Amino acid sequence: QDELLLVAEVYRLWAIQGDEKVRKVLSFAKTDKQVIIEDDIEIYRELKLRLLNGTHTLTCGLAYLSGKNLVRENMQDSQLGKFVHNLMLSDLATAIPYKIDDKIKQRFGLQVLDRFRNPFIEHKLLSITVQYTAKMKSRNIPLLLNYYKHYKTVPQYFALGFAAYLWFMKAIKSENGQYFGKRGEEFYPIQCDSASYFYELWQNTNAENIVGQVLKNENLWGTNLTQIKGFEDAVRTHLSNLQLIGATEIIGELNAYA
Repeated sequence: QDELLLVAEVYRLWAIQGDEKVRKVLSFAKTDKQVIIEDDIEIYRELKLRLLNGTHTLTCGLAYLSGKNLVRENMQDSQLGKFVHNLMLSDLATAIPYKIDDKIKQRFGLQVLDRFRNPFIEHKLLSITVQYTAKMKSRNIPLLLNYYKHYKTVPQYFALGFAAYLWFMKAIKSENGQYFGKRGEEFYPIQCDSASYFYELWQNTNAENIVGQVLKNENLWGTNLTQIKGFEDAVRTHLSNLQLIGATEIIGELNAYA
């Protein structure tokens, strides 16, 4: 019986910015190739922020409203797992606003997907939705803008993830300053500084006009997202279908065209 037994996941990355002096001081880096000391670690920040965090942000609301509660459950579902894979490696990896070799992006992305599948991690989707709007702005909007800049088209997996974000942010009730959405018969907390904005918006605006109102709100995004040709229509269509048909069916339909 080992009372001090340690259990860790296979995925790991410790990127430290430093020169040769730092490498000599932090000699433990020699014991593991995933401990990286380099003069510029921006590439590692971008890979982690965009592919790991960005994928989480664009998936959490959609997966939760599909009936999932944990990240690993997404990967155990054939359709959601395919959605996560295509979103990360087709929409997001190709739009990282930093020059990174495609092979490096693919290798890192596949490692992250393995991490998402880890059966021992209890990563709750609702935890990822905390400060949903701020995360969407910092992690994903730069990717959307860069994707359109290079391809002049709308990333459809991204658009569906964004539509699910709007759907998740539909607050049904407010109690003591806390806002709640509803999944089936179950209420869930919306833990986001923009919750009151979305509560008022959903109370006073019909669903068809909500997309345009949100996308042109420069206080949320720092830019007018309606200027991205086709994005508003794509998000509006996905949002309507999510409400009328349901998340599971829409994910399956989108995957069928991939």
